[in-house]
Amino acid sequence: MNFLNELIIRLFSDKPWFFKVLQLLSVATAVVTGLPQFLVDSGIALPAAWEAISSQVVSVAAMVAAFVSQLTVTDKTKKDNGLKD
Repeated sequence: MNFLNELIIRLFSDKPWFFKVLQLLSVATAVVTGLPQFLVDSGIALPAAWEAISSQVVSVAAMVAAFVSQLTVTDKTKKDNGLKD
């Protein structure tokens, strides 16, 4: 139960500046790499150049990076909530 409590606190706490930027870049990368596949699945034909940027590996890595950066918290939040590193 303590794990879930800490996870929820970390998800909704303040983030360090670097990890906010990392999260935004990761989400943008996931959207750019996932959009062509979504459009093809929707029945829209795309030029071959668009299909070159749709890489599932890059998309999954970007989503994982965005999630991991969401779990970081500032030192003040750690101290206030008693979170461990």
